[in-house]
Parts: sequence; structure tokens; C-alpha cells
Amino acid sequence: MKIAFFVNTPAQAYLFITIAKILKEKGHETIILARSYRETIDVLNGMDVNYILYTKSPKSKYTKILLFPYNFLIAYKYLKSFKPDLVIGHSVDSVFTAQLLKKPSIIFNDNDFAPIQFVMIKPFVNAIITPKCFKGDLGDKQIRVDSFKEIAYLHPDYFSPDKNIFNLMNISPNEKYVLLRFNVFDAVHDTGTKGFSYKEKRELVTKLEKYAKVFISFEGTLPNDMARYSIKIPKHRIHDVLYYAQMVVADSNTIITESAVLGTPSVVSHPKVNLIGNFIELGEKNSLIFKYENTKEAIDKAVELIQQTNIKEEWKKKRDLYFNNKVNITKFMVWFIENYPQSFKEIKEKPDMQYNFR
Repeated sequence: MKIAFFVNTPAQAYLFITIAKILKEKGHETIILARSYRETIDVLNGMDVNYILYTKSPKSKYTKILLFPYNFLIAYKYLKSFKPDLVIGHSVDSVFTAQLLKKPSIIFNDNDFAPIQFVMIKPFVNAIITPKCFKGDLGDKQIRVDSFKEIAYLHPDYFSPDKNIFNLMNISPNEKYVLLRFNVFDAVHDTGTKGFSYKEKRELVTKLEKYAKVFISFEGTLPNDMARYSIKIPKHRIHDVLYYAQMVVADSNTIITESAVLGTPSVVSHPKVNLIGNFIELGEKNSLIFKYENTKEAIDKAVELIQQTNIKEEWKKKRDLYFNNKVNITKFMVWFIENYPQSFKEIKEKPDMQYNFR
């Protein structure tokens, strides 16, 4: 089987590359089409993955919308000679390119705030795989899997933390540290969304560095007076940082779920935090994360948490108890792709068969 993957973000890189590697080991042919967006290319290069750069990141979200048709044609040009049997992606680019190729498409999407995209693709996509906790109802093509994309690449079967990260961070393995992650909010679905203000970022750093060393991962530009906190590691090593961190504080989504999967306490502030399926399940139902719409409450909780003793041990136990019952999304996706379209019929008839892939 020939399978094409569209990779547009760092999280998609981790998700789809893990799946593509396994499929390739099983004798299938794969091709990766990547978009130069945020840290995606750095991650792919760090993972030593062969890919085709089919489009660069536009200067604005509006330019991105205008360039959609052009991007489909460029992707079609690359895939026409490859002749894929199946196209896998996350959104409109993969689906509409598959339409041009007259091939079926499957997407994995956990974005609770992309209603326009779903309206656009529903008539054309063949299957939409989402987490079970996904808020939206996408109709008969939707398959809900009791998992998260972050489990695909952070499951113990695929991820082993490397203590060499302490050398790269220039700290002792016994030194307690926290990671702050600040988003730039430049995606189409982020319109009108804001994270921590400059003053609040400064407050977080000042209060937390009394108890632990502070590192900052960021998108966009970091203020000059906080530049010394910037974490300087290869982009693909961020999960080692998350694993050993005492705590993570962020105003973005994926890194919080990643922290939960790795057993690291985390605090997230986001104006739509109570509308995100992942956060509702991880927070309200399982107490693995702390979520706040209000940034001040998030800062207060972070300061409280960093002073607690043995919190990492407590979180590891809670993580193990919770995630032992989750579906291994990588195993599920490999099975689903290899056996499509019969797999779609089987999982729709017997949804609980997904638990065979734990």
C-alpha cells in the first residue's frame, strides 16, 4: 500500500511520523508532505525524516486562506507521480488533495475550534478520527477513539526519556526546574484568543524562580528582559524536558496534554479552556491538569504547586492509573490504515473493539 501523510505542525509531525515509520517497517510505501509552520521543519529535521516541503508558512492567517487552492495544486503535483492509495492528514489540505487524486482520505483531528474546516471537508473526507472526549458531533464519518494524539508518540512503547537533556540545559539532574510555554496565537482558529500578557509573563518568572530554575519555550518573540530564560535545545528534545520538569505552565494546548501523558503537573490558562475536550477530561474528571480561564488564578495555582513536595511521584501514579486504560492510538491507526476500508466498517459496528489496542 502507498500512503501519503500531510504534516503541518510539530504535533502532527510526532503523530504521523511514528505511524509512518511502523507502516514502512511493515512493507508499505510512505511519503511525507510538510508545511514550514512554526517549529515543524526543525522537528522533522531533528527526527531525521525524509520529507517534501510543499508550502511555507504564510505571513498572516488571511494569506493562509487565500493560498489554500495553490497549496492543493502543489501537493497534487508531488503526489500524482507517487500514486498513493490513501491520504492521511489533519485538515483541508489533505482532504482536497485526495479529491484531486480521486483517492480516499482519513484525518485525525482534535481541534475543538475548527467548525469551518469541518463544514468544508465533511462531504469529501472518508473518515474523521477524533478523541472520544472531542466536543463536536461530526456525523457518520466520525470515529471516536478513547485516546489522545499525544499518546501516539509519548507512549512508553515509543518514547524513552533521555537524561542527556540535563547536559543540554546546562543544569544538574538534581536541580528542580519549571517550563513556561507561551503561544503566539496566529492560527486561523486562534482569532481573538490571547494568552498571558507581558506583565503576567514577568510575574510568573519572578514568582516561580524563587523555588525552581525557570525555562521558557515560546513562539514569536520573547521580550528582551526575559531572553535569558529561553530554553536552548534541539526542538525535537522538548519531550525530555517535559518528562523531567517539576511543572509546566502554558497558554497553549498540546504541551499541556503532553505533560499529562508524561506524568508532569501542569497549569494551563486559556479563555476557551472549558470548551476543550482534552482539558475537561484531564482536568475536571481526572485531576491531571489545572485549567483556568483567568490568568491570575493560573499564576496563583502555579506558585502553590511548585512549593509542594513529592508532587512528581504523586502525578506519576495518577498518570499510570489513568493512561493504562487508554487506547494506544498508534497501534489503532496502523491497523485502521492497513485494513481500510474494512476497518471503518468494523469499528463503526463494534466501537469497543478499539480497546484491543491498549
